[in-house]
Amino acid sequence: MQLDKKFHDLLDRIVDNNILKETNERCYLRSCRLWLRFKDELAPIDRVCKEFVLIYEALKKKDSILAEKACREHLLHSIEVIKEKFSQLEKI
Repeated sequence: MQLDKKFHDLLDRIVDNNILKETNERCYLRSCRLWLRFKDELAPIDRVCKEFVLIYEALKKKDSILAEKACREHLLHSIEVIKEKFSQLEKI
């Protein structure tokens, strides 16, 4: 969770877009609640690190299309895992 917080803080520092900063903060705060329940399933450290590197490299290159793609893939993967975990809870 500390890695995720550091990464989101880094994004806030390097982007010059208030809408992106607000979205980043909202996503982070909402994900914190889910982390408490599904931490190991939602964010295996190797997957998260790879996704963060892709996002960081795209931002470093100032490639907005690649950055958007990397962010979208990171979010969509997390959403799919969350859906899967919540569907398992419904079976209980």
